[in-house]
Amino acid sequence: MSSIPRMPDGKPDFNGIWQVLSNANNNLEPAAPKSAFSMVPGDFVPVPAPEVVAMGAIGAVPASQGVITTND
Repeated sequence: MSSIPRMPDGKPDFNGIWQVLSNANNNLEPAAPKSAFSMVPGDFVPVPAPEVVAMGAIGAVPASQGVITTND
């Protein structure tokens, strides 16, 4: 028996992969974009960490519509 979940036809079951590909990993509620998760003190305001700056735009955190459907 395989340790990976499988479909009846034997192919891998990718159900739930949205958990990794979704912005819900960042924030469950709607959120504005951010320049980075990792910030360091700057001269006047926090700035992205050097490691994030080296990644360029890929280090930015995109806006999210969120996955919450009610405000309860």
